[in-house]
Amino acid sequence: MSDAGVIFKKMADDAKRKGLWLEYVDMSRLLNHDCGLSAINSLPRNVPDAEYRNIVRHAWTWSHNIWENRAGWRMILEGKRRKLGSFTSPGDIERLQQMRNPLAIYRGCSEKNQYGFSWTTDKVRAEYFAGYTQGWTGSAQRFLVSGTVKHAHVIAYISSRNEEEIVVLPEHVSGISCEDITHRKKLTECMMKRIGKAPK
Repeated sequence: MSDAGVIFKKMADDAKRKGLWLEYVDMSRLLNHDCGLSAINSLPRNVPDAEYRNIVRHAWTWSHNIWENRAGWRMILEGKRRKLGSFTSPGDIERLQQMRNPLAIYRGCSEKNQYGFSWTTDKVRAEYFAGYTQGWTGSAQRFLVSGTVKHAHVIAYISSRNEEEIVVLPEHVSGISCEDITHRKKLTECMMKRIGKAPK
């Protein structure tokens, strides 16, 4: 284990001992590179539902390889706690209720991860992510996937980081179409900042 790994493990163990569950999951996420899934699945049953959903939302928001841990995330998204409410914040619930139903949603991706859980209502943002994911999947192609989803199937809406993210199981997305946008100029972080769509 690297020096950083030793530090993360000590911090995770300390947080677990003190019952600081968000910190425990966060340190475990950095230690195990699994989005914090193993830590989330080991949380005590007596962790309050609201705290649990906040922890899941935090782990999800800061994970960049959801598609590599698809089975583990599906278990959480379909789990018993899912029935208690999504991990959408109260403010975002209000924003979601003001949107059209069904929602037009988009997903920027490579050929390796076209039908994941993370979508956005922002088409430009999706096109940017197509280039972003192309880099770390080693893909030669970029795709823009479009579809619609009913509010009833939205597991979460997350407006933080200016991403307008919609979390949904792919089988609940209707009218899916997939466009190869490899030939288009790739949107960069600098370009996104100029049009006011860079992460906060």
